[in-house]
Amino acid sequence: MIKDNDKDIYMTEDGDLYLSRSNEDIHLATKYKNEIIESIIRRRIMSNDNDWRVNSVIASNIDIFKGMPRQNEIIAELKKALFTTITENFLVDPSNLQINVLGLKENIIGIGIVIDGKDQSVDDTITFKIMYDFRENKFTPLDVLGVFN
Repeated sequence: MIKDNDKDIYMTEDGDLYLSRSNEDIHLATKYKNEIIESIIRRRIMSNDNDWRVNSVIASNIDIFKGMPRQNEIIAELKKALFTTITENFLVDPSNLQINVLGLKENIIGIGIVIDGKDQSVDDTITFKIMYDFRENKFTPLDVLGVFN
């Protein structure tokens, strides 16, 4: 669970470090505007155990799905990996998390992750819309409104 005074390194939607415009220093994410939880979830989703040289990394390890066909069983396993990653260490209460998947192309799916505003880690309901390419093992943010409505 995110507390009011928690801070973390802010990561952009594509996984890069975000530099503050005012002093060109690394921007620290706080609970303000859900920055910290969005950054933590992005990092968890896009990471694998061997990406970080720390002992307590929490990662989705989605790379195990690379090259697999877009089948219902595989999608169910991917959703389970995302759900576990997001709820691990009580980051998000499982009852406040919803993950939707939409087939977009033969090897590409859209993933909608919704965290209800009732969750103590968020200020308001937040939604992540990302695309996952099984062939490339690549996540891409989706800014298209209404994809999962």
